[in-house]
Amino acid sequence: MADCVCMCGDTLADAPAPVTEIVGATSAPYCLCYLGGPALVGAQGLAPVQAALPAVFEALGCLPMEVLLPAPPNVRHRLQQHNLAAPDNLRLIEPLDYAAMQAALSGAALVISDSPTVQRESYLRGAIALGLAPADCPEGEHSGWVRPVAMDTASILRAAKSPPPAQPPDIEAHRGAGLRAAQFLTSL
Repeated sequence: MADCVCMCGDTLADAPAPVTEIVGATSAPYCLCYLGGPALVGAQGLAPVQAALPAVFEALGCLPMEVLLPAPPNVRHRLQQHNLAAPDNLRLIEPLDYAAMQAALSGAALVISDSPTVQRESYLRGAIALGLAPADCPEGEHSGWVRPVAMDTASILRAAKSPPPAQPPDIEAHRGAGLRAAQFLTSL
């Protein structure tokens, strides 16, 4: 089997180890803000989300760290159309592929996202996530690592300033052990 299998297992557990230089990020703590395309560029039924973007940007500007926001050129153009100026600490970066995103999540001190998937991956990577939309990570919410917040400046800043919770004793059961595929193959 070892000669025929390149990789198997959980992609979250087997993703690359954290790196300190992600798209030019410093080794200082940084926040990764991931807002889904529909929230940024518009879609039917998302008017409340778009209306809240100025408050989200204001909160990002108040964070005491660099904020990375992956955004393709069409999103940057749309932000300019809505007169949403990027705060000084916010850097709009190109979208990240899967491996780079997992590394960025692993190195982030804080993650802010409207994506339930990114919220869950943040929890699995050990980063506190502020959920701007309902999460699908009850274990993360229960432990305090995924914090649902309203899309307003005060709520975001209050949640961001809360101290990190203690690691739950069964965190490995949720996050999985590193290199699970290699461990699986070794046990065979």
